[in-house]
Amino acid sequence: MMNKLELYQELVNIVDDEIRVVYSSGSYADIDGKIIELDDGKSKSPLDLFEDCLQPYLLIDMGFDVTKYCSLETFSLLHELGHIVNGWINPLEYKNFLDTFNGKEYPIYKIIKSYLELDDEYYATQWAYEFVKKNKNVLKRLEKEIER
Repeated sequence: MMNKLELYQELVNIVDDEIRVVYSSGSYADIDGKIIELDDGKSKSPLDLFEDCLQPYLLIDMGFDVTKYCSLETFSLLHELGHIVNGWINPLEYKNFLDTFNGKEYPIYKIIKSYLELDDEYYATQWAYEFVKKNKNVLKRLEKEIER
């Protein structure tokens, strides 16, 4: 029986077997290195707490409920995979986001809204939604294996 990380790697291999899935201290897509880092749950940095708040907001209303087919954690993995598949769309927009919000106090909803409006975030989420739509049965089987 495979562990969760191995199951996630198998899922990613459907798209590209050169992309690696590893545990780390947060969720992140290394687009150039083709590595998806998943939160190992061992430490909580301010960025991790932000990601925890952000995760449910990834489920923007697309007229399709992905949670019928996969967990938020799996959808988050697919979102990170979407970053790698799409490549960088607008890296300057990320820099501007960080320049605007880094070290300044803003309401969390304003930060989340601005973050989700970044082109790279929007298109990674779009990609994840499309993957779920096309691979419902694969995802259902994966989730059953994870639950074991």
